[in-house]
Amino acid sequence: MWPPIHTPRSPDDWTPYWNHLEFETTQLLFSQAQLSAGKIDQLLHLWGSSLAPHQDTPPFAEHADLYKTINVTPTGDTPWESFRLKYSGNKPSEDVPSWMNKLYDVWFQDPQVIIKNILSNTDFNAEIDYAPYREFSADSHSQRYKDFMSSKWAWEQAVHTLVTLLVAFITNYSSRMKLRKSLKQMVQHSS
Repeated sequence: MWPPIHTPRSPDDWTPYWNHLEFETTQLLFSQAQLSAGKIDQLLHLWGSSLAPHQDTPPFAEHADLYKTINVTPTGDTPWESFRLKYSGNKPSEDVPSWMNKLYDVWFQDPQVIIKNILSNTDFNAEIDYAPYREFSADSHSQRYKDFMSSKWAWEQAVHTLVTLLVAFITNYSSRMKLRKSLKQMVQHSS
């Protein structure tokens, strides 16, 4: 069953972020630059120091504040699931590394539901390539790679699949023609 169609929000609704600045700051620090917690704290401290004379504060107090906001960001209706995992292989007789005895929680979301959510989200209209493609620059005739579907591997897989289907079709067609011819000859000989 497909998830509900994405409902648009007001252009000034940045929930759970207070405003556009908080959202963009999160995008930059966490998603694009992928700064460590320490670097985020250092940057927010410097930012706060520059805003203090104006009696203002940065969008987040520290990395924990940023992470808390990220964790409450809605990610669709895909529930989180978990299981526990522990190493079960051979262990050395002495000085067993601590990770071999620990119990780990693994959290995940069902990838099929996530993909359905992505495909039903109107924010992605005209943003996803569903078929492999090749793009060449006009001046140098060299291939440009942009994303997964522009990769050589994706193109080769599609061509391989197409060739396989054509061979199967031709073989099947050829076999049917031979069978038809044999049946026709049998009918002619029996009459």
